[in-house]
Amino acid sequence: MRSILAHAAFLAAIFLNLNFAIPALRQTQAAPSGTHLDANGWTTFTPSADKRIIYVSSSTGSDSNNGLSPNAAVATIAKGLSRIRNRSADWLLLKAGDTWLNQQFGFLPFSGRSASEPILISSYGTGARPLIETPANGGPAIGSLRAGNGSNIAIVGLDFYAYTRDPSNPHFAGTADQNGMEFHSALNNVLVEDCKFSFYTVNVFQNEGDGDGNVVLRRNVITDNYSTTGHSQGFYTFGVANLVLEQNLFDHNGWNSSVPGAEATIFNHNIYIHEGNGPATLIGNISTNASSHGAQVRPGGTVIDNLFIHNPIGFHIGYAGSVNGSTVRKNVVTEGNDIDPMLLRGWGIVVGPSTKVIQIQNNIVTRKASSNPYGFGIYLERGTRGSVVENNTIYRWDEPIVNEGSGNNVTSPNAINLASHLDPNRTVETYMASLGGDPSLSAFLTEVRKQSRDNWRPQYTTGAFNEYIRAGFEFGSSERQSSGAAPK
Repeated sequence: MRSILAHAAFLAAIFLNLNFAIPALRQTQAAPSGTHLDANGWTTFTPSADKRIIYVSSSTGSDSNNGLSPNAAVATIAKGLSRIRNRSADWLLLKAGDTWLNQQFGFLPFSGRSASEPILISSYGTGARPLIETPANGGPAIGSLRAGNGSNIAIVGLDFYAYTRDPSNPHFAGTADQNGMEFHSALNNVLVEDCKFSFYTVNVFQNEGDGDGNVVLRRNVITDNYSTTGHSQGFYTFGVANLVLEQNLFDHNGWNSSVPGAEATIFNHNIYIHEGNGPATLIGNISTNASSHGAQVRPGGTVIDNLFIHNPIGFHIGYAGSVNGSTVRKNVVTEGNDIDPMLLRGWGIVVGPSTKVIQIQNNIVTRKASSNPYGFGIYLERGTRGSVVENNTIYRWDEPIVNEGSGNNVTSPNAINLASHLDPNRTVETYMASLGGDPSLSAFLTEVRKQSRDNWRPQYTTGAFNEYIRAGFEFGSSERQSSGAAPK
């Protein structure tokens, strides 16, 4: 399995030396020198000498307290926010295990001091992530609106829940749109790690103004977004120069079959990275059950070791006019399904035009689940040129590679529908059975949704699952060819 520490320096370079060094607030281990990650791959923070720590507890706090110690915690998020100083390196910590009903952070009124001295919004104590049950008042769970606010911020280990938009919640009150993260400002250096966002409309980062737009999302759980009035994405971003998505779960975003008007459409996705961004980096993410795309990575970038399962379109890389090269390696795309019975898909990897080379190498596209008899494994759109599609494995897909590009795309060698793999029929069901669990996708996702800093299990990451699938596509002999008979 790929080690987080092995590419820590790479992430640091992408994040333009955002030297988040995480607090001992949960007895984390010291980060190895120069990595800014602890031994388990979690970001570490070093307190500044002049920091102010504000403690917030809904169970034991009082807004008449000063908030400067756990024993003098304030009670409400609003009171805690009022005590954080703009352009400081202060920390706002919510008590683990507590719940804040009908409260939210809203648009933050401050920014941190610098990339190396951010304002930290996180937790203290032991127990479940602090749960923020946000009200249906139209404001975001957390974000920024004005230039000068929302930069140099780290949001770590919180659970945001739009409970009134959850049809299974007894307090379900309707489908009025509400965003989880909503950052609209000149963004610089935002880290979101180990958080949950569920039942919102969208999580959006839109860099406006002179911000460098450095945004990193790591090991978050983003699920069940939907809308009845417009488009809905698990994550949407525009104008962000340096975006890193690493080891997150994006599940069942853009639709809700229990809510009239929130049906799956072609416009809603788990991840939508607009062409107005810089090249993005996606490493080790799990994207499942999207309305349409598991991911749209329109500006191109680096897409490595991700899992796309049960999406009508696995992912799209590149876009007309894109000036970025792309590296797409070691991803697994499986069970490509349909948007609905009238919108058949079953598309694996879609490659869009770019003025620089897009390399699609060593990926596995396996076991189409769509009713579409013409679903394709890898599709090179018109206008693509110079793309390299080689050493990929495509299995049980009707149209393995469709090349409608200019003619100078490379589309071999690849292993296509071969019968000589060791165990090509491996699935998420057989993987769960190998772990002694219920052999179903829902059981797998139940466990992935439980991932957190205090409950991180490597067997529910792409490192373990993708290697399991990949091992099934090894050969019993040295056979390797660019095409083969379709398996029976």
